[in-house]
Amino acid sequence: MNYKILTLVSFFLSISNISYAQFSETVSSDRPGQTYSATTLGKHVFQLQTGFNYTEEKDGDVDRSNINSNTFLRLALSERFDLEALVIYRRDKAKTQGETSVVAEGISATELGFKYSVLENDGWIPSMAFQGRVLSRLVDDDYKRSSAGMLMNVATRNQINNWLAYNMNVGVTFPRRGISTYLVPATFNFSASLGKRWGAFIELYGNLNDFEPGVDGGFSFFINNDFMLDLFGGVASESWFVEGGLSYRIKWRED
Repeated sequence: MNYKILTLVSFFLSISNISYAQFSETVSSDRPGQTYSATTLGKHVFQLQTGFNYTEEKDGDVDRSNINSNTFLRLALSERFDLEALVIYRRDKAKTQGETSVVAEGISATELGFKYSVLENDGWIPSMAFQGRVLSRLVDDDYKRSSAGMLMNVATRNQINNWLAYNMNVGVTFPRRGISTYLVPATFNFSASLGKRWGAFIELYGNLNDFEPGVDGGFSFFINNDFMLDLFGGVASESWFVEGGLSYRIKWRED
């Protein structure tokens, strides 16, 4: 059985090495926004994507807020196959009758998985990538979960012209912490290149189970080809957030 699994994995990785270029001149990030990119990094690239988020929401008579630091690591094993890992450290507060208290604090999520590039954008054919990640139980007690979960996502991108593109994600997550059923997150995003250094986006996001979309938007700025800063924010029916972060890549390739 182990031999068969090893053979299957080796075959999959060999397919992923069938050459077409995923590497881009500038850093290609899943930031900013809720939409994951539809491309992989390209072989011999390591990338760090990290951000700091502040969110406020109304929950009946309780005002809730949280601060989180999210760190996303990506390592390209081939032109079409990336390994991914996510760690989120979070602090939740609740305000009732004028008193604010910390209700939870610690590592709230750890995830490990992959992204596989299926298609490149060619006319009306979009770039397409498939993601799969395990939502592990390696979290602090305030955020403990009864079982591991799974996230699967399909990301697409169509380049409209040399400065404008639209991007979509549709996924499924089951089960999430504290939620026994599955969720179907989806996003729709327009992104624009504003010259050589600036980028901008606007986006709808939500769950298709009970779709009450939020909207967000923001900007990115390239310090150089390998280092990008971003700032964005958004609102939903009972919440708002603001986030800033960076993406940085290390590459050891000849092209």
